[in-house]
Amino acid sequence: MEYMFIIREGDKEAIFELKNNFKKSPKSDIIAAYNNCVKIGIVGAHAQAQRILALHFIFISIFEKSPINIEHDLIISLTGMIGLKNEQWYYLNN
Repeated sequence: MEYMFIIREGDKEAIFELKNNFKKSPKSDIIAAYNNCVKIGIVGAHAQAQRILALHFIFISIFEKSPINIEHDLIISLTGMIGLKNEQWYYLNN
């Protein structure tokens, strides 16, 4: 599952707003939002990519690591389902 994110006008603002909304959520809801993306898969919608990027920044902010890979500041990919244990996320199947 990969998506090539090409920045458009308004993306920074949209991602910032999504990120601020996620900041208000408990860790379990953030993990559920990510797992939902994994279940659905990357469908190629730009708005979905904005949401995934916002999740990535929140994961880094809260957990200091992210299950979302970003290669060359361009290619977004999801790495698998995760769970929450002892206030940290972990891979369910790894």
